[in-house]
Amino acid sequence: MWLAGRRKRVVSPSPCGVKSGIAGILTLFLLEGCEGPEVEEVSLSGSVVVGRVLEDQTKLGVRYARVSLMAPQRVRLVLSREDGTFSIAGVPPTKYRLRVARAGFAESDVEVPAGMNDTSSVVISLQRNPSIPPIKPLSQGPVRINLRVLEEDFDRNGAYRPLRVQGVAFSPAPIGSGGNVPQGLYDRCADWLDSLHVNTIRTYSGIDPTMLARASDHRIKVIVGFWVQTSYNLADPIRREELIGSFRSFVRGLKDSPAILMWNVGNEQNLPFNNGDNPYWYDLVQELAITAFEVEGATYHPVCASNGDFTNIGNPAKRADDASLSYMDLWASNIYRYDLGASFASYRTRTNKPVVLTEFGIDALDHRTKREYEAVQAEFDSTNWMQILAASDVCVGGTLFEFTDEWWKAGNPDSHDFGGYATDNHPDGYSNEEWWGLISLSPDADGDGRDEWRPRKAFRMFQQQWR
Repeated sequence: MWLAGRRKRVVSPSPCGVKSGIAGILTLFLLEGCEGPEVEEVSLSGSVVVGRVLEDQTKLGVRYARVSLMAPQRVRLVLSREDGTFSIAGVPPTKYRLRVARAGFAESDVEVPAGMNDTSSVVISLQRNPSIPPIKPLSQGPVRINLRVLEEDFDRNGAYRPLRVQGVAFSPAPIGSGGNVPQGLYDRCADWLDSLHVNTIRTYSGIDPTMLARASDHRIKVIVGFWVQTSYNLADPIRREELIGSFRSFVRGLKDSPAILMWNVGNEQNLPFNNGDNPYWYDLVQELAITAFEVEGATYHPVCASNGDFTNIGNPAKRADDASLSYMDLWASNIYRYDLGASFASYRTRTNKPVVLTEFGIDALDHRTKREYEAVQAEFDSTNWMQILAASDVCVGGTLFEFTDEWWKAGNPDSHDFGGYATDNHPDGYSNEEWWGLISLSPDADGDGRDEWRPRKAFRMFQQQWR
């Protein structure tokens, strides 16, 4: 969130939540081109370092800044709280410095002053990175979000055109593979994707260079996923630092491929059984989006985050409102229900950002009979697609779940198992995890070493609708 508000002069340590009797307060203004007051590095007389991180212009607290205690190597890392305060306890007396980092701000490195009563206190003023404007500029790259419209200029002639995402979630694991995809499968995938007339695939954890090249050759774009484990403690500053660094390298390594459409962060972190139904997750998304902009600059690709349904979208308490996510360009959502109309109506009231549906549809197995009901799957998927088109004022398209069946998800990867979870959103009241594909898999029958692929009725239906 770009902090704003009236200026507040800091005249005592009380904004840090520190009792007024503590001495040794030091305010350090870290302005570019301004060195600030000279501070002698001294030994702490106590065992606690407390302080507050402030935004230089507004003097408001900077939340979730990563505060490192250095001596000279890092000995402790904490996050600042919502109001910018922090506390580091159990520190042996010696000489220390504080290094403070937060995406969108210039990193600071300051001395810790000597304190009294076992406490040293510091107020740190961070300057915004001048290359990260408060309002994210319109991208000058080959793809961009302009208001609620996804636009492309892939031929780079300067004329942007609206683009609708029509594609599939892509994880074509062969039978017995346990989820792994061999490189030799990608030519086959590209041919079938061509036949389906998709213009986009959505991945979950990066993309193999071979498939990225095939996608580029076939004019298929990629919503490339940056996987974040749903078990991660997102309040852990070390974990956040690792994720930001990994994402920086991730974007740097892929940004120049003509096949990249956008960056998609995480997958359903907000669902109750995962670990991101909190402000720490959405704030991390903002930091990652800023990080991508730092890497790509004026020609940046859009950034989205795959939310479970539309839950939390627009909620400032979760840091999921537009102001808190000023550098995330659009929402992504995995949403499963037959009638999406009411969901889109609610979405319009929550945010000014568009959305791409990164998963929708149903599986092909009737759990009541343990037989496939392909016609029901095709009708359900087609209805969802028509609703996506009808919501084009807010929805830029979608990637159906999914391209092929995945036999590894509910048991033995060598057998097509029944298994998943109960849901009121499916006609049979159940989601069978291994039966979602537009393409049905069966074991190799002709000795060519490959699984047999059979297009389901939904595949044929989308061939017509996406032509």
